[in-house]
Amino acid sequence: MRVVIVANPVSGRGRARKRSAALAAVLESRGHETVLVASEPRDATEWLPCHLAGADAVAAVGGDGTVRSVSKVLAEARIPIVHVPQGNENLFARSQGMGRQLADTVASIEDGKRHFVDMAEANGQAMLLMASIGFDAEVVADVAARRKDRVSSWLYVRAALRTLRGWMPPELTVLVDGEPVVSAKQGWVVVSNARQYAGRLDPAPMAVMDDGLLDMTFFPVASAAQMLRWLLRCRLGRQVGATGYVHHRVSRRIEINCAAPATWQLDGDPPPDGSPVLVDRLEVSLASKRLPVLTRSSVS
Repeated sequence: MRVVIVANPVSGRGRARKRSAALAAVLESRGHETVLVASEPRDATEWLPCHLAGADAVAAVGGDGTVRSVSKVLAEARIPIVHVPQGNENLFARSQGMGRQLADTVASIEDGKRHFVDMAEANGQAMLLMASIGFDAEVVADVAARRKDRVSSWLYVRAALRTLRGWMPPELTVLVDGEPVVSAKQGWVVVSNARQYAGRLDPAPMAVMDDGLLDMTFFPVASAAQMLRWLLRCRLGRQVGATGYVHHRVSRRIEINCAAPATWQLDGDPPPDGSPVLVDRLEVSLASKRLPVLTRSSVS
């Protein structure tokens, strides 16, 4: 097999580079051909396609942002991906049952079954996991503004505590396939393609990545204390059915309108360069292409 290994050079303070070299050595010792490629911050359509000729698989070494950055190109080329987790949460790898050990990656490449997972677009940007407006987006923005070369769970905890001080929930109107389901209410809204979420909060535990559907969840929030209660419910898996919890499974489009410009996040990261951090409207829709994945585990 010809395996293209795409490594994020800054992921894990350089550990992704070492991991990719180790993976290449193992694969080559087993008779495979490998190509090492460093991911770039610019659009992957500008630097990745020239490396994909004859490729049988791509191993993405990094976090969820690395997977998302190459997903659109691989979906177009119909080349399957394997995630080699080196980020903080690694939600894509978790959702696909991909382990951290090189043996897990090699097994997925050699023995994994190809299947396809859904993709979406959020304000024109590729989305694999989720997009949201509300408390979590503010936390992500805080972390992005303060991070250096390493991100830890404690960095997010401190950002959450800072965000809670003086935080005002945005007023949102949500339309599902053109029909209003939330009208001018303060809260937190998440559009999910996967049930996995940072900190095991999992706002939409019913979401599945290969069902051809997106899951919109809305949490009414009027205060920081109410936000904390929702986060606790999510952590304990007790949010579904709670008073005020709104869940819709849709197959086409979710439109979120904000009374005032609000912060949004995409797959656990700030919006990509060139996209505004503050928006008065966020539109998420299922993409026409699906991403091929190699894994030995079932999708969750």
